[in-house]
Amino acid sequence: MKDINFIFEATVTLLLAATEAKDVLHVLHLDDKKRKLPKKSKK
Repeated sequence: MKDINFIFEATVTLLLAATEAKDVLHVLHLDDKKRKLPKKSKK
């Protein structure tokens, strides 16, 4: 049962990391398109 928990946690972690990376790439892409506009506060 420990193996299943480990796999589950690893999957969740990977999904969260992928979602975060996606958001970062999206933000960078927007920054690239709107470079002329004043930049808002970054996280």
